[in-house]
Amino acid sequence: MKYLLLLSLLLFTLNLQAQQTYTSANNTTANWVDFVWAKSFSWMNDRPRHAGNNTYTADFGYWHQANVYGYITRNGNLTIDGGGELNIYDTLRVIGNLYSKQTINIHTGGILIVEGDYITNDGGVNTVGGKVVVLGSMSATNGADVDINSGDFYIVGGLTTGGSGEAFNGSSTPPSVYFGDEADLDSNDPGLSSFAKNGALPIELLAFSAIVNETRVELDWSTASELNNDYFTIERSSDGLSFESVATVTGAGNSSETLNYSFVDRNPLFGKSYYRLKQTDFDGASETFEPIAVNFTSLISGDLTFTNPVNRGGTVTIYTNTDDKEILTVSIFNMTGEQLVNQKFSGVNYSFDMSTDIKPGIYFVKVSSLSSEKTGRLVVR
Repeated sequence: MKYLLLLSLLLFTLNLQAQQTYTSANNTTANWVDFVWAKSFSWMNDRPRHAGNNTYTADFGYWHQANVYGYITRNGNLTIDGGGELNIYDTLRVIGNLYSKQTINIHTGGILIVEGDYITNDGGVNTVGGKVVVLGSMSATNGADVDINSGDFYIVGGLTTGGSGEAFNGSSTPPSVYFGDEADLDSNDPGLSSFAKNGALPIELLAFSAIVNETRVELDWSTASELNNDYFTIERSSDGLSFESVATVTGAGNSSETLNYSFVDRNPLFGKSYYRLKQTDFDGASETFEPIAVNFTSLISGDLTFTNPVNRGGTVTIYTNTDDKEILTVSIFNMTGEQLVNQKFSGVNYSFDMSTDIKPGIYFVKVSSLSSEKTGRLVVR
């Protein structure tokens, strides 16, 4: 029993490791920012200055130091020049090529992801327990110094060396054991592989709902986190295929807290319709979520108005005050539940003649839409 318990705990631990996911350690998210001249500076738990500046080429100057403590994204190529060091304690993602002539240290818990090529000439990269994933190729030439003290280093597109003076853990020849390829990345760390290839979701959507409330449709949604989220678009469709935009709602930009949003469609489509949510980043990239369906009717609950009483063979007029485009159904039942009338109509009122075969007595009238109905008693004389 003791060994079975230990085995169960071991399998549980291995399963947790296999399903590891990667997020910002302190939930700080921002774009690469315009560096200031200072001896040392860091991204902490507040929003960095000039967040959203995606075109700046950083120059640290001589022996300056920068520390990354949040999820920092560079949308485009990034050049890091000058002396000093860049220390990554959380996550730096470069959506482009990385050109570096200075030392980059990836500490325990830190991740450097380069979606393009990583070119380091006369610079250095040092994994101090951290992880590096280069989805393109890496070029380490002309005195580049690559040290893999601990941690993982994966290069999908291959490594190129050349020039003179480059060192790989002190050796002029890079031992292949220090670097993993795409197959190694996929098998050794599936969570990191997915994180590197798919990126962080611009938003983590918790819920999206649409309910009918009398003459309107109320939509609510919430997010657990947001990254560079500019705005949401509410889209609507009558068939679930072709959608139109009905509204936009401003997003929070960057957030690690649960946020709630809402929108009221005061002119909904009648019958069954579909709503979906589209999210757009500051850089124009977007993500569209699965649609949800609602059944809307202008047939508001309450008393049903119609001609009452009516003579055998007489005309019954039903007054609904609904939209003239909505299809409704009128049904008449006797006291035993037998259906005597079943007709479809549209418009604010509808008239039909009662059959002379219907005997005097009390009958039930029902007017229904796809999602609502009204009932009443009809007296036939």
